[in-house]
Amino acid sequence: MRRRTTAWGKLKRRLRLLAVCEDGTQLIEFAIALPFLLLMFAGSVELGRMFYTYTTLAKSTMVGARYLSSPTSPVGVSGYSAADKNIAKNLMICGVANSCSGLTPIVSGFDASKIDDPSLSTVAVVKPDGTTINVRYVTAKITYDYTPLVFDLGAMTGVQNLSLNYTLTPQTRMRYMLD
Repeated sequence: MRRRTTAWGKLKRRLRLLAVCEDGTQLIEFAIALPFLLLMFAGSVELGRMFYTYTTLAKSTMVGARYLSSPTSPVGVSGYSAADKNIAKNLMICGVANSCSGLTPIVSGFDASKIDDPSLSTVAVVKPDGTTINVRYVTAKITYDYTPLVFDLGAMTGVQNLSLNYTLTPQTRMRYMLD
């Protein structure tokens, strides 16, 4: 005589088979872990890109400050001439002293509007013998809005005001060499 199996019996048998047989479990575990791994990978790529952008802009401020602090760009009573400021800005944007037209900037989206006007400051320094001298410093500063490539949270979630944009502000201060 043949025994009839009910739906409950079939379900119990299949569950028992799943508990014993492990075919495909690695694939399911991988599918569960994959989004987290991709998120970590994309985050590290984006962090590396932001670090690269910041260091490139910081080196650019060093070039501009070095040019303005050198004897080739003498400072007058009222500050630097417009020509010296333009040369420093061109050096900071594309790395050449001439016009940057037709050349690629060192960082995408970087132009003269992101460069703050170079400033010249004077600091009174007291020497060991008690006399005071004035030392002048040149400061070159960039204000750059960094936009991530990978994480556009506004587009991902549909929320309009959600963004990961960050303002990078590297600056370099050097002593004016003619003092």
